Amino acid sequence: MIGATEIIIILAVIVFLFGGKRVVAWVRNLGEAKREFDKEFKGEKSEEKPKKKSTAKKASKAKKKSSPKKKTSAKKTKKK
Repeated sequence: MIGATEIIIILAVIVFLFGGKRVVAWVRNLGEAKREFDKEFKGEKSEEKPKKKSTAKKASKAKKKSSPKKKTSAKKTKKK
């Protein structure tokens, strides 16, 4: 059976091989996936009615209306 010392050594080797930033990103993504899975699993049991269908067209139109428009600025020239 694997003890605490062996687990610490394995984790140290993984951090050494892949780098701290990459390992932290993996753990963060794993946590997000677990939270989303749990949320969907709990939602599946509590919901017996079918969900309302939301149209993607309405959402995209609303998003386009709320997004700021890009302004083009004319170059200013100095008068001599």
